[in-house]
Amino acid sequence: MLRGLGRTNIFPADDIGARNNLEKWLRLRKPLTYDSTERVLRQWAPFTGLIYFHLLLDLQEQLGYFRPVEPRVR
Repeated sequence: MLRGLGRTNIFPADDIGARNNLEKWLRLRKPLTYDSTERVLRQWAPFTGLIYFHLLLDLQEQLGYFRPVEPRVR
């Protein structure tokens, strides 16, 4: 929805993985629930979907999906 429809206000608060990543990013001590996730994200509305997108990119980088491209020598 974020990319296809431009819905920058969508964060899947019911997605446990998304909540866990948000907890790590914010260095929270207590686990987030659906309601507490919504409360935490209010300060970034209407751009919470962009936070989700960046959390996904960060996770993919941690998993090694992004590797530097070696320049070609001619």
